Amino acid sequence: MNNKKEKILIYSAMAIIIILILVVIVMIWFPMFNKISNSDINTYNSTITYEDTMKEYYSNYLNEYLKITNFDILYEKINKDYMSDIGIQNKDEMKQYLRDNDLISMDIDVQNIEYSNNENYSIFRVLYNSHGIKKYVNIKETEPYKFSITFEQSELNTLLEKNDINLTLNNVNYIFELIESTENSIRYKLTIENNSNNEYIYDFSALNSIQLVYSNSNYVNMASVANSSTVNYSLTPGSTKSIEILFNISFNNQFNINGFLLNNVKVDGANTKIELLF
Repeated sequence: MNNKKEKILIYSAMAIIIILILVVIVMIWFPMFNKISNSDINTYNSTITYEDTMKEYYSNYLNEYLKITNFDILYEKINKDYMSDIGIQNKDEMKQYLRDNDLISMDIDVQNIEYSNNENYSIFRVLYNSHGIKKYVNIKETEPYKFSITFEQSELNTLLEKNDINLTLNNVNYIFELIESTENSIRYKLTIENNSNNEYIYDFSALNSIQLVYSNSNYVNMASVANSSTVNYSLTPGSTKSIEILFNISFNNQFNINGFLLNNVKVDGANTKIELLF
């Protein structure tokens, strides 16, 4: 009888010890698993952005379909307005053009993808090697996986949504006509039409006389004024003047241009600045 009680006590003690050990293990490991679940896994998911996802997709797509043997599939995505702009009439001419300019080959290697976007579309500008020669291809995306392809190499005017910008303030028209867009700069022809009853005097001698506004609160001074014999303009009512201005700004930020600031202006002799936002 005593032996039986001893065995019961021993087994009970062992059971209690095992339960205590399991409780300790759960208390130690559960917070660690919880931490992994809430930090590592969630952080990983949150860092996978739309940009990253589409860059990977387009990298794989172009590595495959810029090959000559896959031209038939690529052709379906080539922008037809782009073909018209470069004087290409049909599929065979397009294939020959791309081959002659080393834009397609059997040796394709995507090197880098730059992403730009506005509220209407996104641009993926892709640097790649075509049998060792550096080339660019541009993907214009209107919604996920709905896109067209062009092959502008340096002049990027057609990739921007707003080529010409017309703004009016106090009966004075400011027309910014896009002349050239490149990887690192944009050039406009600015025409000012004074339809007011006031005299406007513009002094463009300082680089901050005309500033480009992008992303609402960032400013870039003009880099130079071209095709002008003077940098001081007096516009009486009914008169018009034009100048060319260059801004050094990356292609990515050109998508976010939303205005201009003109400093060093006099209206009927009074100093002022003119903010032109759109």
